[in-house]
Amino acid sequence: MPVVSLDLCTDDGNVLGTPVVVTATPRPAGAPTEVLARVGLPNRIALADGDHVLRVLLPSGRTLTRSITAGPAAVCEVDLGVDGTQTALFTTSERQRWGTFPDSAWARLWRRDDDGWRVVPWPARAKASADRRTYALYLPQRPCMVQVGAAGLVPRLTVLPPDRFVELTIRPGTVPSLIAFATTTDVAGEALRGYLACGALDPAHRLAAAVTPERCAGRIALGHLLLHGTGAWPAALEPGPLSSTHSADEATILGWRRLQQGSDGTARDWFLRAAELGPPVYPESLRLLTAALQRFDDPAAAAAWAGLSPYRTGGTTVTFPGTAPDRPDPDATDDVDDTLPHRHSLAPLPVHGSHPRTP
Repeated sequence: MPVVSLDLCTDDGNVLGTPVVVTATPRPAGAPTEVLARVGLPNRIALADGDHVLRVLLPSGRTLTRSITAGPAAVCEVDLGVDGTQTALFTTSERQRWGTFPDSAWARLWRRDDDGWRVVPWPARAKASADRRTYALYLPQRPCMVQVGAAGLVPRLTVLPPDRFVELTIRPGTVPSLIAFATTTDVAGEALRGYLACGALDPAHRLAAAVTPERCAGRIALGHLLLHGTGAWPAALEPGPLSSTHSADEATILGWRRLQQGSDGTARDWFLRAAELGPPVYPESLRLLTAALQRFDDPAAAAAWAGLSPYRTGGTTVTFPGTAPDRPDPDATDDVDDTLPHRHSLAPLPVHGSHPRTP
């Protein structure tokens, strides 16, 4: 059987090695072959002689299609183009229409220290174009959020993943708005999260073995996947005693794991703990937590559920309107926090190039 060389080409070094699901279907008819291929690395697929339709399903939900003829020394090159950049590969950003930045658009970085939340200096310059600003953020191992706003817009905060490196892309909506997309260098975890977000459960299950549970994005995405069906739970996601080291996302997953095991009382403790820890990072965790709290008919669960009402699930991570991370407010205005330091302007167009530094 001939072996076809498949190259998924990208100019973004941050996505090298990302596993994606590729399906080759013989023409005019025949059983499809489904494999995992790695972006930017050599891939070899054994196919029967003849013509095939190759479909590359990206974690963003987009599908790229090519026609190939399998035979000796056959090569198929798929240039991912903009779909191969980190934000485009792992989010739905390229499936939406975008506007232009208002002259008054700004961003601000928040970090939670031992004494609470505070604003810190903006840590990077932008790689910029008319409809996006992309930043390479090197962050401390503490909870962080980014806040965006402009004159006439309600300021919004976006929870950043707990990773040392976060790629942040801010884009302006066609309806006046600013949307932040945050991804990490855990490419397998981000790919799994992307497949789950677009409802591609079969590709997600195929990808699961490539995920490293020691990384936060992968561990949380793997927990979300395993709640959908069968699979071996990693030790990091097996319920133990309540611990201050667990995140809201992990506590939510562990609570549902306890529910599956029939331990409703212990599950309730995990869910209440998750609500105390603040908003989860990932939208699926927030959906699971709010659904879980509604299962319990008691004042503590009702209060925890009500406390989650400001948070939204529309992005890659949880967002909400507000003046500060601990002050959600749907009626917040751009001038409420003019006195706070380190407001980073998103317009006019910054100089190209990225010069990150640790805040």
